[in-house]
Amino acid sequence: MARVKLILLVLTVQYVASARTIDWQTGLTLIQQNNPEWSAATQTLESTRALETAARSGFLPEISATVGTSQNYIEATSSSSQRSESASLNLSQNLFAGFADLARYNEAKQNTMIAEMTWKQTKAKISYDYKSAYAGVIYAQEYVQLTKKILERRKENLNIVELRFNSGRENKGSVLLFEAYYQQSVYDSIQAGLQLDVAQSTLAQVLGLSLMDESLTVTKDIPVMDLADSAGFDFKKLSTLTLDYQKAVAQAEASQYSHDQNKAAYYPSLNLTGSVGKADSVFPPENDRWAIGLTLNIPLFSGGRDYANELSARYRKVAAEVNRTTVSYQVLVKLKQAYTQFKLAIEKVKVDEKFKSAAEMRSDIAKKKYNNGLMSFDNWDVVENDLIQREKNALSSSRDRVVGNANWEQVQGLGLWP
Repeated sequence: MARVKLILLVLTVQYVASARTIDWQTGLTLIQQNNPEWSAATQTLESTRALETAARSGFLPEISATVGTSQNYIEATSSSSQRSESASLNLSQNLFAGFADLARYNEAKQNTMIAEMTWKQTKAKISYDYKSAYAGVIYAQEYVQLTKKILERRKENLNIVELRFNSGRENKGSVLLFEAYYQQSVYDSIQAGLQLDVAQSTLAQVLGLSLMDESLTVTKDIPVMDLADSAGFDFKKLSTLTLDYQKAVAQAEASQYSHDQNKAAYYPSLNLTGSVGKADSVFPPENDRWAIGLTLNIPLFSGGRDYANELSARYRKVAAEVNRTTVSYQVLVKLKQAYTQFKLAIEKVKVDEKFKSAAEMRSDIAKKKYNNGLMSFDNWDVVENDLIQREKNALSSSRDRVVGNANWEQVQGLGLWP
């Protein structure tokens, strides 16, 4: 028993000595600086925005400069070698491409919208992860203290039972049972310490930190919102405001523009080309040269490629429209589930706190009665076990309320950052 106390004391001293305290606002700052998901989502969004900029190029001319030199040899001519030097500025402008450029740009804009929604979804997920991990560390810290308190109570109760056994007022079975309870409390204390280490690692992962050299403790300043009555919620309207649904709508519109691009292959294309420059047999060239022209390209047959591409795009469009409907149903269910879980979690905190208060009072009364011989061992045992379980339940329900809040926000696409 002395060895157990020594081990627990060493673990506690090591933990306190190396712990780094993080408050709520500090964690928010660290996430923006270090979280890899945050960084990756930001880079993906910027990449998609760059593609939207690139899609505008279809409305603008292409301009290039050309400088060339060549040496030709013709055996039949009197001059055995001819040299050609040229320099020109070239312009090419598409005048009509079956509305493909417009469709391509519109699709790129939709893809940017999708990327922005994905970015917001990532922030909502990180918010959920942070709230859950932060609440997990708070729970683990308090559970360590609770198990320490339970260990002390079990030791005290064991001493009482042993004293009564030595005086002939209790049986050996009662002593053995309370020794088992004490050993269980030792196990719970060790388990609590290990769970705290896991919770700290989980939080460090969200914060983008390493726990190789230090542990984390957190202050109990996590904000938790309350919840209005469900009668004030229009879940159907709320579902249309979620990121999941809006993303599905944007994906359906993007698939429509993709289909329009593929249909453009059936239309003729008209291009304007022009160039101005110099040409000569010596460098630098001095003779002016210019050219301008229109090119009309009429597609007649492409081996079935254009039809197959258009058909594939059409199927993708229909699939995206069906997916939009499916997502609308799924989001509605997820909203109601998340609301129910959060609402029940709030009420569970109230219930467990009431039970905890009652169990604490009953435990004080029962211990006095047992010491005075006014309560049987079995009845006292029931009261003590009930108190321990009620304390654990109250601690768990407090954590579950925070997790329920985080889940309710994530389903809506909300987070800790706008």
